[in-house]
Amino acid sequence: MEASENHHIHISALISRYLLNELDGAELTELEDWIVADEQHARLFRNLLNEAELENQGRIFRTADTEAALLRAKAKLSLITTAGSSTEADLKPKKLWKYGWVAAAVATLIFGLWFFESHYRNGRHPELVSGSAYANDIAPGKNTATLTLASGKTITLSEAKTGVIINASKISYNDGTDLSAYGGDAEGADGNHQIFTAQTPRGGTYQVTLPDGTHVWLNADSKISFPAKFSGASRKILLSGEAYFEVSHMSKAVPKPFIVETARQQVTVLGTHFNISAYSDERDTKTTLLEGSVKVSTSQGAPATILRPNQQATTSGTTITTREVDPSLAIAWKTGRFTYKDTPLETVMRQISRWYDVDITYTSSDLKNELFSGSVSRYDHVSRILGTIEFTGTVKFKLQGKQITVTK
Repeated sequence: MEASENHHIHISALISRYLLNELDGAELTELEDWIVADEQHARLFRNLLNEAELENQGRIFRTADTEAALLRAKAKLSLITTAGSSTEADLKPKKLWKYGWVAAAVATLIFGLWFFESHYRNGRHPELVSGSAYANDIAPGKNTATLTLASGKTITLSEAKTGVIINASKISYNDGTDLSAYGGDAEGADGNHQIFTAQTPRGGTYQVTLPDGTHVWLNADSKISFPAKFSGASRKILLSGEAYFEVSHMSKAVPKPFIVETARQQVTVLGTHFNISAYSDERDTKTTLLEGSVKVSTSQGAPATILRPNQQATTSGTTITTREVDPSLAIAWKTGRFTYKDTPLETVMRQISRWYDVDITYTSSDLKNELFSGSVSRYDHVSRILGTIEFTGTVKFKLQGKQITVTK
């Protein structure tokens, strides 16, 4: 096991130096031999050459302790490099930061290469590794949801589809497949008062197009309820969990405000793009605006707040606070990523819990307050996410069944 790990470290050193254009002829030949020896090696190397992916991987949880990670990488590299290979001078941070995205990636190359070869060789799903703290692995979430009609009938929506469309006369998937045969009749006997509920479980996501054309993306463990037809003076829906909205504009002559009501607040809008996170296990409800304008008010009747693009309102009890934000952080889940900036570990792990349908425990409550920044794919297996966080040196994880234990 140790010899294999040292080999992975050595190859990581060669790749790092290749990215910095520092390989000599013999080292370049050795790296080329490794690449052509296995298609998995070639695929990994091609991925590493993608600068955008390197930048994402290099940023992973850098706030936790990037310098420490770099020092660990340097220490491991120096243990196995030979004469004519990496020197201390070659590995000085000042030298590495000449190419910022390469330098950040160096901190994760060693882990990434070892993990890839140990867990993904031969194209299989991650397998158990002797001595691993992960007794099993868990696949990421997927497209899965239910749609409940006023009659109480529940339709399990297809995992092969990405969204469902409800209009005045019928229900269909967003590829046009009709759901009428499954009891998907939008109006029924009293369409004006029929209420639909679309719900995703833990580990699920789905898109819903409402009767007015508004497009909604539901995150894991989320639910919206809405009428089959918006016939009143407003378009009101109920939300628990998290959703991203692209609200359809109505006629200026007869405007119908779009209203999203959660347990703690109400958001009113005429036409805009925004995200609301209103999970019951989160202390605050957060509304993030990308386009247009929205009014945020509390259920207790406190003064309302008007948001402009790139602002976020945080509702806590009867208080609403507003700040400027990068909205891409709030909607990263919609684009298939976990993205954080100075985010407490407890918040990170709650998102992992919902998406992978796992339970989280901590051996020390202090660990919940550790801050992390970075971006990783939501479509990796959970072991890859946990291993990446572990590489910061701040925390460790034990995975047993559906239980993740966070340790120091």
